[in-house]
Amino acid sequence: MADASLNAVSLIPDDQMVFRVLTLPGWYRRGKFTYRAFMLRPDETEISLGLSAEGALVGLTGPTYGFASLLVRDIHGLNKGLIVKPNPDNQQKAELWGLPLWSDNEDQRDVALAIAEDLADISEFVPPLPVAGV
Repeated sequence: MADASLNAVSLIPDDQMVFRVLTLPGWYRRGKFTYRAFMLRPDETEISLGLSAEGALVGLTGPTYGFASLLVRDIHGLNKGLIVKPNPDNQQKAELWGLPLWSDNEDQRDVALAIAEDLADISEFVPPLPVAGV
């Protein structure tokens, strides 16, 4: 039987591409994403994604270094219990839920690292968008 709380949540369709902004240059090195691009910060419960590269940038003011693009179907295909749902406050954004926090607990830390590495492996690099007026 399906979880009723999950049924109450609208989900982003499997055929939707989502975009993770690379806010640090070390998140993509030598043609490969690092797990750090998909780790939760201690104050986070989800990772912010855009429904387009432009949408991913909404609300950000610092430098960016491109994007990781992922197909929602591929995220679900990892079978890690990850959920991609709309951001209730911004129609241009989505949220990736289900990631464990980096922890002092070695088992939880290993799971967080493994999932982040899996997400990095299924990501495709998208170069930074051109800056207007340059």
